Amino acid sequence: MHLLENNDFSNTDIIWTAIVVGGILAGFSKVTDIKDIKKHFGFTYNNFAANILFIALLAGLFDESYMSFVYFLLISALVFYYIRYAIAEKSFLFLLLSVIYGYIALTYAFFYLLIEIGNELSFMLGLFYVIASCAAIVLFFIYYKRILGIKK
Repeated sequence: MHLLENNDFSNTDIIWTAIVVGGILAGFSKVTDIKDIKKHFGFTYNNFAANILFIALLAGLFDESYMSFVYFLLISALVFYYIRYAIAEKSFLFLLLSVIYGYIALTYAFFYLLIEIGNELSFMLGLFYVIASCAAIVLFFIYYKRILGIKK
C-alpha cells in the first residue's frame, strides 16, 4: 500500500520488478498461445503485460537519465511488438496502447534533445513537432481500420 499511497515510481527496484513481471506475463501469454493452452486468456495476459511494461519503462525513462537511451530502445521494441500483435489480432486496444505509450516516449525524448540543444531552432522544431503530431493523430484515427486490416 505504501507504493500506491506515495506514487513512488522512482525506485529502480520497483521499476525493474515491474519490467520482469510484465515480461513474464507477456512470455506466458506467448507460450500459452503457441501451445494452444487456454488461448482465450491471452488478451487479458497481454493487456496487463503491456500496461505494466509500458508504465515501468516510461517511469525509468523519466527518472534515470543515465539509462534513458536503454529505456527508449526497450519502449520502441515493445511498441513494435504490440503493434504487430494488434495487427495479428485485429485489436484496436493494443494498437491504441502502443501508439499512446510510444508517442509519450517519443515526445519526451524529442523535447529532451531540444532542451539540450537550446537555441531558437529548437523552439521552432518543437512547435513544428506539436503541429505535425496533432495531424498524425487525426490521420491515425482516420486510417486505423486500414492499419488493422479491418474491412468496413
